[in-house]
Amino acid sequence: MILNDKQDCIDSIAKVLERTAAWRKAIAVNFPDDNRNIVAAATLEKLAVDVANLTDEQWSRSNRLLKKSFCGSVGV
Repeated sequence: MILNDKQDCIDSIAKVLERTAAWRKAIAVNFPDDNRNIVAAATLEKLAVDVANLTDEQWSRSNRLLKKSFCGSVGV
């Protein structure tokens, strides 16, 4: 799927990060003595917030990396 809009792409990335954080939290229940999943979940949640707050300049720089791998060619 190619996303055509900057906000659609950001929303999509944030949702993936949020879903993965939730999955990590669920996995952590099975491994209470291993904090790696909790740390990973917290990091993913922070990334989801950070991606939602990208400036246009930050978006332009990161878009070069994302356009082939995740969002297609997305403008500002």
